[in-house]
Amino acid sequence: VTGVQTCALPISYHPIFDVTFDEAYAAASRNPGYTQELCEALWQTSSEGDTLRPADVARALEAVFDREREHYVFYVKQLTALQFRVLRALALHGGREIYAARFLEAANTVNRTSVKKAVAKIEKADLVYRHDAEYRFVNPFFREWIKRGF
Repeated sequence: VTGVQTCALPISYHPIFDVTFDEAYAAASRNPGYTQELCEALWQTSSEGDTLRPADVARALEAVFDREREHYVFYVKQLTALQFRVLRALALHGGREIYAARFLEAANTVNRTSVKKAVAKIEKADLVYRHDAEYRFVNPFFREWIKRGF
């Protein structure tokens, strides 16, 4: 069947649609390590011989959230209210235009200096990093968990 591949682990086989793999790869921010983590969750949430489809990626992502929830909550509890609002705005709107009106509104602040300080603290906590002119989440699953409002 066109568009279907068989992915093998030492003990099981799962046909997987190309679009499913593409969705998993995108959910993992095209990072091989996070893609592997999500694929492991795909295998754990399916049975041998199941054909994996895009809806299965969402189920696997929920499994990752369940497994990592304690860590994610710990990270959030280390932040001030403003730092958390800025983190959520980063998750929702990306980290390219952190001083734009839309971003400031999402962070519920008008103070750009406060945003700059909050981003610096979040970066120091290794939750985000700066790449070119953009702040990105270190862990793409944490970003998605924040976006969903955990």
